[in-house]
Formats: sequence, C-alpha cells, structure tokens
Amino acid sequence: MPASEKKLTLASLMYHQIYGVELPNNNYTQQDIDYIIQQLELKIKEDVEIFQTEYLH
Repeated sequence: MPASEKKLTLASLMYHQIYGVELPNNNYTQQDIDYIIQQLELKIKEDVEIFQTEYLH
C-alpha cells in the first residue's frame, strides 16, 4: 500500500528538520514511512544516528 500523503509530508518535514536536506524521493510504502518516522522520532528523542548513509533503501 502506498504511503499516505499526510505521513509522507510528516516524514519529509522531520527528515529535513534533522538533516537539512529533502527526504529522497522514492515510492515509499506505508510500512516504509511508518518505519522512517519511528526512526526519526528516535533520533530526535535520543540523538541516536539511525541512517548511516545519506540514502534510504
């Protein structure tokens, strides 16, 4: 199932706020976006580096 526009926007804003660049433009599924948001929240709360590269797979 494709990601909802609302969650995709949230993930994009969070990613930009944290890393200062746009979220890579992929055809994310809802599960992908939920995972990305979860990991970004972890980064914000605990300052844990979650994405070791600048590209999301």
